Amino acid sequence: MRLIFVLIDGLSANGLKYMPNLQKVMKEEFSISSNNVEPQKCSITHPNMFSILTGLSMEQHGMKTNDLSYEYHEKEKFKEIFHKIYPSRLNIYADDDGIDDFFELCLYKPPKIVRIKNLKEAFSKLKRTVSNTIIYTQKLDIAGHEYGWMSSEYIKELKNIDNELDFFLTPIEKDDIVFICSDHGGIGLQHRSKQCTNMKTYSYSYTDKRLKTIACVFKLNHAPIKGVVLEGKPKTNTLTKEIFTALVKTNK
Repeated sequence: MRLIFVLIDGLSANGLKYMPNLQKVMKEEFSISSNNVEPQKCSITHPNMFSILTGLSMEQHGMKTNDLSYEYHEKEKFKEIFHKIYPSRLNIYADDDGIDDFFELCLYKPPKIVRIKNLKEAFSKLKRTVSNTIIYTQKLDIAGHEYGWMSSEYIKELKNIDNELDFFLTPIEKDDIVFICSDHGGIGLQHRSKQCTNMKTYSYSYTDKRLKTIACVFKLNHAPIKGVVLEGKPKTNTLTKEIFTALVKTNK
């Protein structure tokens, strides 16, 4: 059994209404999901991606910016945290180089990141690998920064991504665990909160509902996820420590 992370950078919970395929997966009994997920206090990509992939809060792991030079002196700590959870090889597929610096901070060996045109291309590659896999798309985040979150261009990209997520509507025999999640939503052309360290200060809070995003965890074969007991739905993008700890232990 593998862990498969589908990381959709910049997916606003407000955009879920334009994503019927993702809605259907999130509403099914086999999934654990929420469309009310708050980012970490610093609502930017690196701290939130690290939280998603490790189950740790920003206060616990210490990653606070997207600035590689600022974080570089802490790289050994980040690598040690990451290696304990993922000691074996990871497959990484990405449609943009925006996440390359992040994995340089996380992996002891230089990451081999396979470029993809879209999510469907990555999904087709899942059949040919047995390793834990991270699939990353930055298209929504780029549309948000260029045209604005919830702009017509952003919504068009939402719909494109949702069409690609129809891959998950049909049960697949493998019992792999899938995480579909995002790091943050957005406000206007930005998503930084005033809590960000070493960044320009903005007037809105990380709890602003426009920054909220989604989290969805399920098995490829649509079977119930055993061994996970939750009190309510995931509320932060650590996917709650209970979910993450149980799934990683199951996967070892």
